[in-house]
Amino acid sequence: MDDMGGVPGTPDRREADVVLRDGSTVHVRPATKGDERDMLGFLRALSPDSRALRFFSASVDVEREARHSVDVDYRDRYALIATTGAHPRLVGHAIYLRTSDGKA
Repeated sequence: MDDMGGVPGTPDRREADVVLRDGSTVHVRPATKGDERDMLGFLRALSPDSRALRFFSASVDVEREARHSVDVDYRDRYALIATTGAHPRLVGHAIYLRTSDGKA
């Protein structure tokens, strides 16, 4: 157990169900390496315009980005994912990357 009360290195208590403006809900939780397959599916499903806006490039290696997106240490690299449905489907992702002390 870590100081967060869960699997070592995973901040389990940082999870929440969030009600969206349209009344639907998503479950937001820290990303783990186990999310790589779902992250790859999420990135592959993005439109070309969405990929370009997300990665500032029209061409991106989505396999590499999926691995990178879930490679977290919960200190310098922290990512959240949002899922929905009874059989959770990844519908959102955000990541924090520390570049130096006090900057990300």
